[in-house]
Amino acid sequence: MVTDTPPKNGPTRHESTGGSTTKHTVLYIEDNSTNRQLVRYIFEMHPDLTLVEAEDGTQGLEAARRFRPSLILLDIHLPDMDGFTVFRHLQSDPDTAHIPVVALSGSAAPADIQRGKTTGFRKFLSKPINIMEFNSTLDAVLG
Repeated sequence: MVTDTPPKNGPTRHESTGGSTTKHTVLYIEDNSTNRQLVRYIFEMHPDLTLVEAEDGTQGLEAARRFRPSLILLDIHLPDMDGFTVFRHLQSDPDTAHIPVVALSGSAAPADIQRGKTTGFRKFLSKPINIMEFNSTLDAVLG
């Protein structure tokens, strides 16, 4: 897995370097480089997955249309728009409306989680990331 920091000018794709063939692409929309690095580390345990990263909502929407991921991991607090707005844009686009979206946020108060469920997120995971829960969510959503 490539572990370089994504450039500020667009999404970055991290291909598995293992012998396994990629089965799924996952898009992670997150502005915090430390959180992106942790998810990159977790993805090293999943050689059949390709991780695409975007640093804000605009890049995330572009990457969703470009890479057509099997799953989108979406931070709620982004610099240009919140995750709920990104989700609405994804749902209104016929090319991305079918993609399951999992919220991944430090805002995990019961009201936030309920809003996420009502909005239509497949799941709402809190930060700091519980790696076992994260991996079981990947397995459940991606099969």
